[in-house]
Amino acid sequence: MRRTKRVKPKLKRHIEDVPFYKFNHGKNELPLDPARVFVEEQIGKIHSTKSSCFSKDYSLHQCPRGDGTAMPDLLAPVKRTFLPPEAPPRPSTSKVRCQDDASNNRIPLEHREKDTTDRMIDTYKRFRLKIFHDLALTKPALSGNEFFRRYGRATEDGRRKLPALWRKKRPKKFHFDEFAYRTPEENEEALRRIQKHLDKMIAKSIREAEKRRLEKEEQERRPQFCTSSKGKTVYQAKNKKKRLSNEQFIKKLKNSESMKLKYLQALLPVHPDEQKCRILSRYERNFQQAMSCFDEAMKQRTLNILDELDVRKIEHYPSHLIKKILPRIDKRTGYLNQAYKFILEEEKLWPNIYPEVILMDYLFDPDHGVQRDQAVYFVILLMDLQEDYRYHVKRAFLRYILRLEEVRRRLELTVEPPEFPMAPMIAPVPWKCSIQLAKNRLEEVLMINHPVLQAINMLWHKLYSSLLVVDSSKFYHTDIPMHADKITEMIHNSCRITRD
Repeated sequence: MRRTKRVKPKLKRHIEDVPFYKFNHGKNELPLDPARVFVEEQIGKIHSTKSSCFSKDYSLHQCPRGDGTAMPDLLAPVKRTFLPPEAPPRPSTSKVRCQDDASNNRIPLEHREKDTTDRMIDTYKRFRLKIFHDLALTKPALSGNEFFRRYGRATEDGRRKLPALWRKKRPKKFHFDEFAYRTPEENEEALRRIQKHLDKMIAKSIREAEKRRLEKEEQERRPQFCTSSKGKTVYQAKNKKKRLSNEQFIKKLKNSESMKLKYLQALLPVHPDEQKCRILSRYERNFQQAMSCFDEAMKQRTLNILDELDVRKIEHYPSHLIKKILPRIDKRTGYLNQAYKFILEEEKLWPNIYPEVILMDYLFDPDHGVQRDQAVYFVILLMDLQEDYRYHVKRAFLRYILRLEEVRRRLELTVEPPEFPMAPMIAPVPWKCSIQLAKNRLEEVLMINHPVLQAINMLWHKLYSSLLVVDSSKFYHTDIPMHADKITEMIHNSCRITRD
């Protein structure tokens, strides 16, 4: 029996053998940020060996940054609750006492000071919750009591009013039943007073209903024709309206159509070029208005606020997607597939290390045979990608919360001018005319849509679909096979009979 070879498990390397795994990531740092110094050294070596035409390719991209002005108290709470100062603990060398002191020095979550990112995230959550509840009040799928019973309602101060899971029933109060201690005569007298009051309330409605009933009966009894003195029935002549002239009729028709077009103006076809011109003119007007408020000082303050945000608290960096895309970049490049397998093996041994850092260790390991300039270029692309990711995620996050007037006032910011116009084409557009002409032409030219061919096809299926031209069962009357000339003669005779 053939034995299968057991694959030896890969041994975990020492941390000193993998210096890239010792990176420490601080605030607002993505996976490859600690490697910036190392990559800049490698870029300097490449610039010294290669010509100046490659200097632009081997350079790190830098997004706009602020001037370094710190803004730690952005969106700070108006009212702060401080804990009363406690008495200093007496010194002690007891291990239990020291552990108790260490646990007491920890600040609770509700009293922990929040930074700028945390406060903006709280503002973002409140804004999203408000929008969600406003939608829930209008959409029928979320307007039921089950939604609010599960998620609660948003109050004016922004807090969520969640319902209790187990509500204790309040004890019923004692209610004095006065009807139980009345005599039957007193109960009847109270009912008569109530009935008298109700009759007084509905008397007016009863009179109007009676009046309408009498008018209807009178209309039914009224004769539709009258008799003359000679005894002949003479019908009442109907008052005919005066017939309008052609000119008057056209004017009346135009007035009615103009009223309809007033409400159908948005549905009238507009050429796409005309729509683009309108959108572009509206965009230029809004852009000029926004640029008048968004000056250089406002731009610098926006960049300073972006520098205060921590991108890792706002959104998770998609390292798992970058890892999956490696073998799909270029299947002819063998070291990318090998790097993907290497990352999968190393993640089992080092689960807390980013895939980009493991890829960097693979690329700069001389045992794997990757050229140094290609490794540096690949890491530069990854660092440019995460630089764009950090800038645009923080920018989109700030732009979203600036939709609130209160946040704009507290941050002393304005909304950024739109970068490019949104130009959606609004239907109906005058494309239907050309489409109809093309359709008519195809119906004339195409054989399957041609009316003559359709008539021939219908004639065949209705009259001749069950027509038998040659009966092949006549060829097998005898066991002796027929001669070819006789078969040809039978086929000709059958065709002649069918043609006649």
